[in-house]
Amino acid sequence: MSADAITESGKPLAKVPGVKFLRMDGDRAVLEVEAGSYRFTAMVK
Repeated sequence: MSADAITESGKPLAKVPGVKFLRMDGDRAVLEVEAGSYRFTAMVK
């Protein structure tokens, strides 16, 4: 999986203010997020 497979409320992570993709750690995405409510979705193959 890559950052391209993850969305927040249907938007790519790169277009979501306050959300920054840092890296993959095995099968987990590591994100830096500002305070707030988020709904992440990942497309897993």
